[in-house]
Amino acid sequence: MEEIIINSNDKGQRIDKFLFKVMDNCSKSMVYKWIRTKKIKVNRKRCEIDQILVENDVVQFFIPPQFLKQKQLDFLDASLELNIFFENEDILVVWKNSGLLVHSDINESKDTLIQRVLLYLYQKGEYRPTDENSFKPAMIQRLDRNTEGFVVVAKHYDALKQLNDMMQKHTIHKKYATIIENSIEKTGTLIHYHYKDSSGKIKISDIEKTGYKKIITKYQVLQSYKNYHLIEVELITGKSHQIRAQFSHIGNPIYGDVRYGGTNNGKYQSLSAYKISFHYNEDIVLQNNNNTTFKIFESLKQ
Repeated sequence: MEEIIINSNDKGQRIDKFLFKVMDNCSKSMVYKWIRTKKIKVNRKRCEIDQILVENDVVQFFIPPQFLKQKQLDFLDASLELNIFFENEDILVVWKNSGLLVHSDINESKDTLIQRVLLYLYQKGEYRPTDENSFKPAMIQRLDRNTEGFVVVAKHYDALKQLNDMMQKHTIHKKYATIIENSIEKTGTLIHYHYKDSSGKIKISDIEKTGYKKIITKYQVLQSYKNYHLIEVELITGKSHQIRAQFSHIGNPIYGDVRYGGTNNGKYQSLSAYKISFHYNEDIVLQNNNNTTFKIFESLKQ
């Protein structure tokens, strides 16, 4: 028999959700069967699928041990490079560079932004994977590989819950800087309809269609030079590639974003999540004007 003691980062979860995180090579039906047949218990008593775990609960496994995940330390191979703009005992706000993945994919699993964060917190002694059952410090939002900008990290479960709630209530405010091509009004609000097909391709429509979701984007021009405009963008909604696809749709592709019709600048798409503000026990207001988008725009004027 194996046992797991529920700690502060595991509490508040349904037992089935917790099991899916700590078990390996198990189907949902197998996990539910083990709960039903008392192969998995809580505090030596039968549990229900929707039972909520509390701190110091003891989960017992009367199953072969190979079905429990082995704890991985693969983040130890990540780079030490990490640009931290804000930190307290609950959260981190870090800057993601263009070209760096937020999370692993099939091509890169060792050196991602989250792996760098885990290594940093591990070296500080704030993340101890051997003491954790299901939780890892986590990012509350994603950025495309070739988009740079601020990313917020929750160090523990309670912070993650609170930050996710703030995201849903839109109390975390982000603004982007980007360079678009071709003429455009000084300020505006773009309203379209967004669809992502099974291949990941984004489609934008001027009219409402079945399966399409309404998207709203506000912008203002900060500077202009010839055919290029440095603009600040605020997302009212947040869909995949919303800024890139929506500006391309109206004939103003992002400079460097060849996927959506932009001119190839030999670098990355000029898109930076350069401002963020929210309140988490204190007012946090961050802005990074020393970003690639601003630098690219200055180079265009030379």
